[in-house]
Amino acid sequence: SGLKADGFIGYGTQDTFQANAGVSGGGEHWRFRLEGNHDYSQSISAQKNVSLKDADKDAYRNSGGAASASFLPIQGHELGFAYRENEGRAHYDNFGGNTTNDAYNDFRTKQWQVFSNNRFTSAWSSKLQYGQTNDWQKNYATWAPQGSYFETESRQLSWQNDISLPLGLGKALIGAERLEQEAVYEGGFDKKEISNNSIFAGWSGNWDAHRWQISGRNDDHSQFGDKSTYALAYGYQLTKQWRAHASYGTSFKAPSLYQLYDQWSGNTLLKPEEGKNREAAIIWESGSQTASATYYLNRVENMIDWSSTTFSYQNVSKARLEGVTLAYAGRFDDWTLR
Repeated sequence: SGLKADGFIGYGTQDTFQANAGVSGGGEHWRFRLEGNHDYSQSISAQKNVSLKDADKDAYRNSGGAASASFLPIQGHELGFAYRENEGRAHYDNFGGNTTNDAYNDFRTKQWQVFSNNRFTSAWSSKLQYGQTNDWQKNYATWAPQGSYFETESRQLSWQNDISLPLGLGKALIGAERLEQEAVYEGGFDKKEISNNSIFAGWSGNWDAHRWQISGRNDDHSQFGDKSTYALAYGYQLTKQWRAHASYGTSFKAPSLYQLYDQWSGNTLLKPEEGKNREAAIIWESGSQTASATYYLNRVENMIDWSSTTFSYQNVSKARLEGVTLAYAGRFDDWTLR
């Protein structure tokens, strides 16, 4: 209850500056939050041993704000909305050609959503959500000195249900989503539209020192057809402070409208990315301290990447992403270290 304010400010090399501030408040039946942010970096040049505008620093700026509010009429039920808007400019290099032109991309994103969180019984919680996103960007470069814009709009309806199973069998998750996207290019193609319907389910639980999670999803894409994916995860509590887990899953990612239809970089022959993801980790926890080491290996077929040879998006036949992540977090009195 009451009002609370928070803020962050940071400065680093290459004139990198970050700042955000917010105010929030509420009572028994309502809550709200307002916030704003500004990020800037003079950055570095994207290329070495070049001249003219390709040798300049490729700066970046992003400013925005957000507002959200919710109403809690009775215990276990919440109705709300959220809105965010960001705008900025990202500089990049022409990569040859008339390098006297300063290449940059102006962008603006608007997002809003309304939602209803409801606990119908002690074992069943539901979240119904509808949102829209508008993404606008305009490029200025050798190939578009007067600027050329691409705009996409996305609409998404989702319903997720979390259910506590009887007899201590864990928790189940069941849901469905509907996604619609459309794109317009100034002076280019007619409006393009795609849609995707998906259903998903999952089960998580624990018994003694064992932990598990199983999930599956089916996507029916208007352009790329029907695709099912799944994930399996298992964890074991070795001791009071040590635990380990491993997981395996498959993934499916369709090309975006920009990657398909952008006038300069688009490629209508792109195929969806399909991945097989493996992960293993060891975690140590003691009081307010946590440390972990995670090994991951992701193999992706038809990975989508931008080609500096064709100046368009292309599928890479096979890609491997492999590495180790080390993490630590601890709290000491009023100090937190990560």
